[in-house]
Amino acid sequence: MTKRLFLLALFPLLVFSCKKDKEKTAIQLSILEEPMIETSTKSPLTALLRFQTNHPSKLSIQINGTGALSHQFPEKQEEHEHIILGLYPDTNNEVFLQITDDFENTILDTIYIQTQPIPSFFPEITINICNKNLVEPAWTFCDYSSGKNSHLETFPFIFDDNGTVRWYFNLSDKGNFVNPISRLKNGNVLYAFQDHVFEDDMFGRNINDWYIQGFKQHHDIFEKEDGNLLVAVNNEALSTIEDHVIELDRNSGSIIKTWDLREVLDLTRTVSSGSSVDWFHMNSVWHDPTDNSLILSGKNQGVVKVSYENELQWIIAPHKEWGKAGVDGDGIETSDFLLTAIDDANLAYTEAIQLGDENTAGFDWGWGQHAAMKLKNENILLFDNGNRRLHDTSPLLYSRMVEYRIDTDNMTIQQVTSFGESYGEDLYARILSDVDEQIETGNRMLTAGIVWNNGNSYSKIIELRSGSDEIVFDANINFTNIDNTNEFLWHHFDLLYRAEREQLYKQ
Repeated sequence: MTKRLFLLALFPLLVFSCKKDKEKTAIQLSILEEPMIETSTKSPLTALLRFQTNHPSKLSIQINGTGALSHQFPEKQEEHEHIILGLYPDTNNEVFLQITDDFENTILDTIYIQTQPIPSFFPEITINICNKNLVEPAWTFCDYSSGKNSHLETFPFIFDDNGTVRWYFNLSDKGNFVNPISRLKNGNVLYAFQDHVFEDDMFGRNINDWYIQGFKQHHDIFEKEDGNLLVAVNNEALSTIEDHVIELDRNSGSIIKTWDLREVLDLTRTVSSGSSVDWFHMNSVWHDPTDNSLILSGKNQGVVKVSYENELQWIIAPHKEWGKAGVDGDGIETSDFLLTAIDDANLAYTEAIQLGDENTAGFDWGWGQHAAMKLKNENILLFDNGNRRLHDTSPLLYSRMVEYRIDTDNMTIQQVTSFGESYGEDLYARILSDVDEQIETGNRMLTAGIVWNNGNSYSKIIELRSGSDEIVFDANINFTNIDNTNEFLWHHFDLLYRAEREQLYKQ
């Protein structure tokens, strides 16, 4: 929908020059045509602002309110087109504009943009703690989906530090669950559905649509430093699922590399899965540029590292029942790549701990883990869901964020930090979930994707100050479950897979 701005000015349009002694300031800055604003049904809390100036200039905006937002667009333009982000829902938003040229001529103006309320089925966000002096200076991006009993509809959103949703996408036109969803380095939205990977700008305009013939994506896409995309996929020609990765060339859309985990792991190991089809269940992909390797989380097996040539490097997992790799069981002996758990004195733990039959305060493996990543300090961080802990014999239900140090020379693993055990079932998320290391502060953040507790379901996001267990941010995403039964049946509950701290404007 396009709307002309007949009532834009809060005050008369002002044009002035701060340096009138410059000869060139005789060329006054002016807007040549009436500005236009366009709204988006796909991205209802954004607007597209267009106007033309008589010579190159930059635009700065300010949106006041309880979560005030200011931004200067970096490029000088004559034909201006800007996506206005961070509008408040159900508000006639007052957006202040400042247009400035190289001679410090400035135009001040104000526009008003009316927005609609947030959909009634959206979760209720409660901010329990927000230490604005210590949190990552960003807002929170969530890949939320609403259960409709027969299907899921996906509405990723961003909320500010007051818990107000300030951006969201309506992806319900896809007809079911859209995943994964993330922000690219250029600020655009990356998401996938079945055999397509999409890139949209924040206004909802499609930039790229990559068709991955012969594969269907799931769970994760990782943007490499060179811009190429690593996509967790099903190979449609096979009977097994969630055990392949492809590299998608960002420019050509070609699939230039494929990793088949069946070649390097034991397909017959069922102690953690019980499924010969979904034997691995890959749920995260991480690229390590230092040696061009991949760190992959398989919910049903553990965390593994493979080289770019798909050579197995190590396995983080309980040692029970690892055998030969390969579809026919004629590959490498996978047990040779298991890491031995050691304590602070570099002594190996007992055989029962290595096997995953017991744990201790100083060490436990990940169980049904998600979101394995490499930290700046070279350690591995992951979300230990705790699903089937100690091979389903543990009486305790809890999830945690855990950090491990790996010594590849000695093939050992040490637990460095762990957070979450004390919350018990209040933080127990048997599925989904995420961990992150923040870019500016080095803070750590965990997202318990969906917690069932006393008949309620919610996601919990906790950010810890770098190097400590001090909580600097704590939020509950309380699911309304308006359109479903809130049963532990797929499509019958609202969910949130991951959350990230993101700058609303990345450029």
